[in-house]
Amino acid sequence: MGIQVDRYLDLNTAQKPHVKQAITRWLDWHRRAQLICYAELIDEFKNRAHSSLNHLDLSWLESQLSAYYETLMINAIEPGAIILSNLDTSQINHLEKRLAKDHQKLARQLKRNKNQRQRKKTKETLTGMKRWFGKLSPTQITWVSTRSKALPDADAPWLEYRIHREQSLIELLRAKPNPKVVSGFIDSMWINAETSMTLETQMLMTEIRTQSRAMAVAFYAMATSRQKTHFWGQLQSYRNDFIQLANDSSGASCELPIITAPRQAVEG
Repeated sequence: MGIQVDRYLDLNTAQKPHVKQAITRWLDWHRRAQLICYAELIDEFKNRAHSSLNHLDLSWLESQLSAYYETLMINAIEPGAIILSNLDTSQINHLEKRLAKDHQKLARQLKRNKNQRQRKKTKETLTGMKRWFGKLSPTQITWVSTRSKALPDADAPWLEYRIHREQSLIELLRAKPNPKVVSGFIDSMWINAETSMTLETQMLMTEIRTQSRAMAVAFYAMATSRQKTHFWGQLQSYRNDFIQLANDSSGASCELPIITAPRQAVEG
């Protein structure tokens, strides 16, 4: 059983085997049909961007990742909707309490002043950059810190949206809907989340993506040859892992992503 499933769903003895089987089928499908796709995506990205990373390369990569995320979620929706639509009142109450605890934790983090939250995010950004590019110079650390602090603050609107989305889910489940209704809700609020946000929040998320993309392109341009080699080596390591895991699954082959409508990648 997945740790997250156990945390949020208080399943009974009869339900657990069915949920475990659903998760196992989903993971098996992902290993068999998607991991090779990810490896091929890395190969294509390397061919496009190895000599000079630009905005078009990142826009292309974002669109590809968004399509694969959609495919991943689409294949999880139907079994997930069946599980959720069969929760009883006490299980829905348990889910509501768990979600409320998450909201409270995020709300406590928001009580920190903006500078504290910016410092935490900057530290996380630097950790990520070091993982992908190796050791950074003092000048690069200062540059990344300055650009990271300049990103728009989306913590409050994102928490507001999460609370709205998850409270709406609880209300829906209390109405005892059929799985098809739950599937439609998950599609609109999780897969295509930004379309259900306020226009102001959509614009904020777009601005964060735009600035983050510009930051990535600018940093790659200033990176040393050693750092670029480290970056592509990290991607190659992921590619090799994907291939190895896929080869462990019989009949593995790439199933191209399902595109039902234009999608945007969502932070958070």
